[in-house]
Amino acid sequence: DFLKLILNTVNQILIYDSITVNSTLRTLYINELEKKIPLKLLYEKAEDQKVANLLKSNNVKIGQSAWSTEIDLFIDSILPKTLGNPKELIVFAELIRMKKGIIIPLLLIQRTFGIKDPIAPPDFLIIKPNKDIFGIEVGYAKEGQSREFSLRTSIPTMGIDLKNNMHNRCPKCGELILYCEPVINSFVDETLSNRLDSKSKKFLCNTCPQFYSGKCKFSNYFGFASINDFAGKPLKKGNYHFHASCVLSNTFPFYKKPKPISSLINDFFAQIPEIQGLESL
Repeated sequence: DFLKLILNTVNQILIYDSITVNSTLRTLYINELEKKIPLKLLYEKAEDQKVANLLKSNNVKIGQSAWSTEIDLFIDSILPKTLGNPKELIVFAELIRMKKGIIIPLLLIQRTFGIKDPIAPPDFLIIKPNKDIFGIEVGYAKEGQSREFSLRTSIPTMGIDLKNNMHNRCPKCGELILYCEPVINSFVDETLSNRLDSKSKKFLCNTCPQFYSGKCKFSNYFGFASINDFAGKPLKKGNYHFHASCVLSNTFPFYKKPKPISSLINDFFAQIPEIQGLESL
C-alpha cells in the first residue's frame, strides 16, 4: 500500500505540471492560492505578483517564445518540484522494493552541519547489512556536490537517474505522461518483468481491458506524428513519446506517404519505472 501511495503521488505531482500548458487550469490554481495564502507569503518578491497577473490574463504555454525565464522561475516556486521530485520518489520506491539495506532519505535536508562548512548531502543514504554505507544522488548533474560529500565523509556516493522513456511531455497536448494502475500494481507485487513483451521489453497495452482500442489516457505511442505541437509549431522530425489517444487519428510519413498511427495499435505501451545505475548496488 505504501509503494502504491508513492507511485500515485508521483502521478499527482506530474499532473500539477499541466498548468504550464493549460491557461484555464493555471488561472484557477493561482486564484485558489491567492484565496488561501496571504499574498506576502505567497509572493516573496514584488515581481512575482506581476508575473501571476500576467499569467492569469493570457494563454502563454511553456515552449512558446513569450514563455520567459521569469515565468519559469515563478511556476517553479508555486508548484512542487514537478520534474525532480517524481524521479526521487520513484528511486525511493525502488530502493524499498530492492531490500538492499536501511534507507535514509535526505530529500528535505539541503545542508548538513558539522566541524567545517556545511555540505550538501546526497538524496539517500543506504546502510547495507554488513554496515557499508553508500550515498545515492538522483540525477547526473551534481558530480561536484557528490564528490565533495564523499571527500568530506569517506562515504562513496553514486549518481543514478531514470531512463529516458520516463516523464516525457507529450508533444501534442504538452502534458506529462503518467503511470497506469496495471503498471503500478505489477511494480508493487514484483511481477513487472514478467509482464514485459519478450521482444520489445515493453509493457504492451493491447490485451489490457482498459485499453479501449488505443483511447486509454496512459497508453504511449513512440514515433513521429505529422502535427503541430502544443506550442503551435510544426513538429520537427524525430521520435517522441505521445499519449496514444492524442495522436490516434493522426498519421506519420511511411516511405513518403502518410500512414495512420492507429495501424501501430499493437505496439502501444505503458510507461514503467526504470532506473539506470542501481545495478552495482
